[in-house]
Amino acid sequence: MMALKAEVLRMVFGAESLSEDTPLSVLFGLWIEDRDGAIRKQSVRIYKSTISWLDPLIGAIPIGEARQPLRVKRMLKAVEEARGEAALQQARVALNGAFAMAIENGVIEHNPMRSLRRQQKKRKVPKSLTVAQVDLVDPQSGAEHDLDDPPEHVQGLAGPFGDSSFASHHRFTEHLGAPMA
Repeated sequence: MMALKAEVLRMVFGAESLSEDTPLSVLFGLWIEDRDGAIRKQSVRIYKSTISWLDPLIGAIPIGEARQPLRVKRMLKAVEEARGEAALQQARVALNGAFAMAIENGVIEHNPMRSLRRQQKKRKVPKSLTVAQVDLVDPQSGAEHDLDDPPEHVQGLAGPFGDSSFASHHRFTEHLGAPMA
């Protein structure tokens, strides 16, 4: 289906006739066609999948209008709101590649994706137990623990590291030098 669409687009517009008035959908089709065979088939499949949902969202926008960083930022915001953060990253890749092709064909001089700052990921606040929940799990938690003599229910856990894990508040893998999961 994508190959047929690219062929129709080439017949109608032709790679040589790309202009600022060419819709992004045409550019996407030509970009996929250009990448096919040059990269792994799995990557092409991912790009085609991305374009299948990206095209209805922004495919009608002309290249000349889409090259404005503010417009691209708005398009990406719409993608994130409609499809989420993972889709946003996929859209960035597709737009970056399509705009690179537009530069190669002399339609635009600068890739607007390079003008955008990457948004900082929203960090989630770690979940932790409340004091009441800790008391339910460890009834002695309200009392001061003697770190040299851990409670019975902790002694012997994880072999020789259980007692020192309790005392140091580390996981036993940290005593072995293993990275935390």
